[in-house]
Amino acid sequence: MQPTTGTIITRADAVKFEGNIRQQAPPLPPLRSRTLANLSYTEKGSIENANYKATFYEAAWDGGRSIVRDLFYKDTDTWNWVAINNVAERL
Repeated sequence: MQPTTGTIITRADAVKFEGNIRQQAPPLPPLRSRTLANLSYTEKGSIENANYKATFYEAAWDGGRSIVRDLFYKDTDTWNWVAINNVAERL
């Protein structure tokens, strides 16, 4: 008889497994698809080079928080930063 590994990786492991298999809860949907009550952003910092910039924010809402970002590229005609994403796309 083969020893029980406790971890099912292959079909062979499944055959020799003698324990109970626990079902995991499905992952939560993406933040952008949820309703986040009292959502607010606090800028935490940014990094940039000559052509690109990323600005990072802490997004906080009732019951959670996450780090999100805005991305920009440098317009070579005006030398202004142009947003790649909008506020709704931060999450």
